[in-house]
Amino acid sequence: MTDGQLVGWYSEFRKALHESEFTGRYMKYHWVELPDRLHVVWLVYSQLVADFANELANSINDLTNYVHRLRAWDKVVAGLSDEEKMSVVHEFIGPFATVSLTLPNVIKSRLIFAAGHLCHQANQSRDLVWTDEFPSDDDVYLHTIGPHCSRWRRYRRLQEAIEAIAGADYQKQSDRFRNLYNHRFSPRFLVGMTQLAVRKVEPNGRVVYGVGGRDPFTLAEVASILQIERDRSYVAFEAFQALVNEQLVKIKTHNTAALAEQDACP
Repeated sequence: MTDGQLVGWYSEFRKALHESEFTGRYMKYHWVELPDRLHVVWLVYSQLVADFANELANSINDLTNYVHRLRAWDKVVAGLSDEEKMSVVHEFIGPFATVSLTLPNVIKSRLIFAAGHLCHQANQSRDLVWTDEFPSDDDVYLHTIGPHCSRWRRYRRLQEAIEAIAGADYQKQSDRFRNLYNHRFSPRFLVGMTQLAVRKVEPNGRVVYGVGGRDPFTLAEVASILQIERDRSYVAFEAFQALVNEQLVKIKTHNTAALAEQDACP
């Protein structure tokens, strides 16, 4: 394809992007309100919550933008030949479509990581004797953060919201794209078949081979799948905000008392 053709398609995409209905919304930044003066015990929490809140918003806002872009590109490629579609995928669509299908799992893992660390640090506002017994970062999962988070009333709602992201229905609809992309051969976009022969071991131990192939994703298909996960991510982010705000109430009280005790010392 010539540079002129590629530029023309990108111009069509920008036009479609502006004309397409934007159905998403953006997560807020700079919503965490900590006291201007903090006792040293809350230094780590203050740094973590600022980092986590912004990065979670970035990830979810990326997913929102990708859904919008996929729908715009879907309009552009509608009348293209297979050869032209291959060029568009190579030049424009492939990288961000691949990233977009991995984002629900990324968002899920980041929410777990953020919730676990923040609950652990915030527990200092509850415990007379606080010990740093949180799992190593490589072992932070939903089941391992439970003991550190369960004492916070707002955590249950967040846990349910996290569990809904990238669940069994998403794995089925996306054909386990993230797993196949990283470990095998994932479906392609617009053009090209994969999984021409698949080996399966049945429950009785019998080995069978399926021959046929997996058709590529359409962009409308990917956008529809991701829109569901995008909306679930919105719910989880709001639950994350509620959990943090619950913690901030306790932290501010503890911070005031700790500063008063510190100032009273000669």
